[in-house]
Amino acid sequence: MRSSASWLVAALAFLVVVAGCAGSPSVGAPGATASPNSTHPGSWSVVALGDSVPAGSACGCTPYPELNASSLSVPGTRPVVATNDAAGGATTSDVLASVSTDPDLESHVAAADVVEIEVGANDVSQDRLEAGKAIQTIASGTTLIRLMDRDPLNTEVAARQEMGVRVLSRRNIEAYLLDDEVLTALCAHYEQIGKTDDVIQLRERARQASVSRGNDPDDLKKAAGEFYSDARKELTLSGAGSTWNAFAKVTLAPLVRPGMSVYQQLKDDIFGS
Repeated sequence: MRSSASWLVAALAFLVVVAGCAGSPSVGAPGATASPNSTHPGSWSVVALGDSVPAGSACGCTPYPELNASSLSVPGTRPVVATNDAAGGATTSDVLASVSTDPDLESHVAAADVVEIEVGANDVSQDRLEAGKAIQTIASGTTLIRLMDRDPLNTEVAARQEMGVRVLSRRNIEAYLLDDEVLTALCAHYEQIGKTDDVIQLRERARQASVSRGNDPDDLKKAAGEFYSDARKELTLSGAGSTWNAFAKVTLAPLVRPGMSVYQQLKDDIFGS
């Protein structure tokens, strides 16, 4: 069984990527079990299902399942291998049918340690849960968690929770990644701990600029891009991600670690207390 810390890193990396997309990602819980990866003994296996977003269709980039695997790998100790079974144009029904009828895909899912699912943009209905049920059927013992930002829900939070959907206690994932503890860890990571207060002030300046544009004070998603640009200059960062999404996933997400209050809150939000 993987440690809860490792599972949270995997879940957080996935959430960062899909934070700006509609719908609710499904995340494998730390109690999930999977068969050993027979193709790559000793490695972890990440399998991606869904539409053009995880497939990386026409983006001219490395798809995020492969980026997640690379970010989670520890050379010589814990290789992480991605199998991308997503396909551009796929609907929820397509994913469900493939999981139920394609022997190769079934074997990939059954052997996976983490299954990333993002699908629905091509659907008329927004029912992703049936695909999740198919995953649970194939990979016996897997627990599927439906998780959503608080951002778009407003008064619907209680209703969604009654349906079994977990809702972040903060507005969106950016509110965790831009927490004081994470920004302190960022400065320490780049050996510039003396600039911690300055970096926190950059976040507040970006927040105020966002509010002046009519956004809510707790909506750090709207302030994240400006903060990223300013922090990159302040800390003279290189190789930390060329966009906010890349910076958040590659640099900030791994800094959310056990012992932090923000780590515990996010862990409880995803997996329960």
